[in-house]
Amino acid sequence: MSGKLFGVLVALVALMFSVSGCGSMTSVPVEYQGLSTSLEYSGRRTVAVAVQDARDGVVSGERTRFEVGETPFAGAREAAIVTRSGRPLAEITAGAIAAALFDKGFEPVPVEVAPSDTRSEAEEKIAAAEADYAFLLVVNSWWTAIHDVCVHEWDLVLTVFDSDGNIVTEHADSGEDRAEVVESVSAADLAAEKATLYGEKIRALLNAPEVPKLMVRFVTETSEEEEVEPLLPSGPFTDEGTDAP
Repeated sequence: MSGKLFGVLVALVALMFSVSGCGSMTSVPVEYQGLSTSLEYSGRRTVAVAVQDARDGVVSGERTRFEVGETPFAGAREAAIVTRSGRPLAEITAGAIAAALFDKGFEPVPVEVAPSDTRSEAEEKIAAAEADYAFLLVVNSWWTAIHDVCVHEWDLVLTVFDSDGNIVTEHADSGEDRAEVVESVSAADLAAEKATLYGEKIRALLNAPEVPKLMVRFVTETSEEEEVEPLLPSGPFTDEGTDAP
């Protein structure tokens, strides 16, 4: 066994006792719940939000929806890297996107898409939401394999639809990263770095140049077509905050 791999195993054993307090653990929990997906634009329209976990292992049933990686354990067995909350990755992601939209004035409409859904089935579910716009994020790959080398693979695709179901823009981010494992860095710490990276990549897709321009243009066009009542009175005000006589 190499010194680096031994270091990873030692770190895992230490984590096992610190988390479970006993000699059996088959998972390494990582915090994905607090994803940072802030938006660089704002609006007042409805936006359907759908995230599909289309990872091969999830679609086939070989992996659970909350697994995000693997690492060696006890020399032979594998320990799954999982979301700390135990919630599916797609569910966590959809919630983070919806929260980011809500914080910017949009009205998010959640749409549940199953891993096994075809593209047409996913689009039908999105259309049924009858939103002004729709975000469909497909997670084709997001996996971290930590052995003596840390290999991370990702394939994320964001598609934006208009109210008629037409694709108005689409952005993808895919790749593979390899790095040697340093003995001083635990598998849990490495996995946590990937969780942070996940939030950064989702945020980059949501703020891809065409998306803010599209959302701002849409808000401008609809405001010209519709008379929207102002949220506050528009005339001069008295000290009490009402229109002056």
